[in-house]
Amino acid sequence: MNPGTPGRLVSRSLQKRVHSSSFPRAMRKRFMAMNMSGEHIQALVDRKRRGRRHRATDHLAQAAPASRDLLMRAAERGDNLGAITSALSNLLDRYGAAELQAAIIDALAKGVPHHNAVRQVLERRRDDRGRAPPVAVILPAHVQARDRVVRTGSLDVYDKLVEASHDEP
Repeated sequence: MNPGTPGRLVSRSLQKRVHSSSFPRAMRKRFMAMNMSGEHIQALVDRKRRGRRHRATDHLAQAAPASRDLLMRAAERGDNLGAITSALSNLLDRYGAAELQAAIIDALAKGVPHHNAVRQVLERRRDDRGRAPPVAVILPAHVQARDRVVRTGSLDVYDKLVEASHDEP
């Protein structure tokens, strides 16, 4: 199918590059076989949006697994999950993962699934130890990136592409 046919979302400059002799033949063949319909593009956009929405909650769940339970209980109560997630992320940055986990467990044990309860537990624990209030340290982006947890994605899609390219005549 020609990428210029109706229903395809392909730029004119990309079409010219695909049909030019400088574009490798194998790539040209693969490009022509790709499904570039509007529905396909919209599905990719929707998937990216869903992933972006859960990025902060996923980070919280890795640092403090009890945060999932707190967010579930807060959702049952009808609380604003975005505000709770943002507040818990800030508390994580200030107090650390171990302290946040302990505070969430304490707040859940008291039956209060809210970020204010977690903050109060953290402050009480800090006062009991006689420590000064934590100060948020703002680091440059390149320093923050060094401590970021990176999960590798599945490479099965690439294996399928290689298998599909071997199956072509």
